[in-house]
Amino acid sequence: MIIRLIDIVLLVLFGFVSVSKLEDQTKVMLPQSSEIPPIPLKVEERLIVSVDILGDLYLPGRFSPSDTSEIAIYLDDEAVKWEGREVRVLIRADRDAPMAAIKRLYRLCKERNIDASLVVVRDEEE
Repeated sequence: MIIRLIDIVLLVLFGFVSVSKLEDQTKVMLPQSSEIPPIPLKVEERLIVSVDILGDLYLPGRFSPSDTSEIAIYLDDEAVKWEGREVRVLIRADRDAPMAAIKRLYRLCKERNIDASLVVVRDEEE
């Protein structure tokens, strides 16, 4: 009886771990541009925040559906961590994401004097 209970607990635990891993892998269809050259940045100089089609925000390693206070705390923590160095927030927004979510994120970055830019992919069809 105990062994069956342990098996069930392990299966449930495995399910939660699997679902939490899927949450970090958000598919975002980026807008395309044939005119804007890519911005070369060192990996350590950028923070990536994703915005999905519903306007939900994904911080590195966590999901934050329109919770502005959590995003503000994250940006404050990162600003302290990167103090004295130039850092940029790269906004990976789905091409159909609501502009209000993107503007809210820009405003939060601007209030903290953190540069932010929208990520686009080069249109290869031309």
